[in-house]
Amino acid sequence: MENLTYWKIIIDLITSLGSISAVIIAILAIRFATKTSNHQILVSKVEEIYEITQHLLYYYPSLIFVYNRLNESHNSEKYNAEERSSKHKKYQKLVEQFKKNVDTEDLYRKTGRLRTLAQAYLSPELKRKVLTYNDLFEKLIIVILQEQKILQEIFYKEGFPEEKLLREFAAELEICLIKIIKLGEKPLSQNDIAEYRSKEFKQKLDIK
Repeated sequence: MENLTYWKIIIDLITSLGSISAVIIAILAIRFATKTSNHQILVSKVEEIYEITQHLLYYYPSLIFVYNRLNESHNSEKYNAEERSSKHKKYQKLVEQFKKNVDTEDLYRKTGRLRTLAQAYLSPELKRKVLTYNDLFEKLIIVILQEQKILQEIFYKEGFPEEKLLREFAAELEICLIKIIKLGEKPLSQNDIAEYRSKEFKQKLDIK
């Protein structure tokens, strides 16, 4: 009888240990699945960030061409009033043509989406770079489509960068995006973006 009780205790102990092990394995499995899921989400968002940066870059030559025409129409040192008026009409036609060929509302949505994704998923340094890159496009699009040249004079009084230099900067972003491993970083303020734009961004793009 004592032997039966002894073996029963052993069996109960093994059963209990087995249950505990099963719980531990389940917890580990859940943690692994969560980690994998978070990584998949991060990868998906990083891919979207990259796609938007490239999408905006694709339109930069057209945007800067229209901007240059707008700039000429305001250049009183080089052109007289009649010439500036003629150039302004050409600028307006270019804007109309651009709006016909490009979904401008989609451009606005893309910059808004990029800002949200960068704030939510990027590390501080990369966040600063992507948000300032995005800010350049936001300002450029508004300057061109709404003829708000005052924005350029406030934020980019030196002018907008050459296409070649911007492409090089975008290539740097691509390399950084591949290396991302963190989630949930603290969002940057507009002051952080302004400081990076004035101290590093413009120097990198030779805006003086």
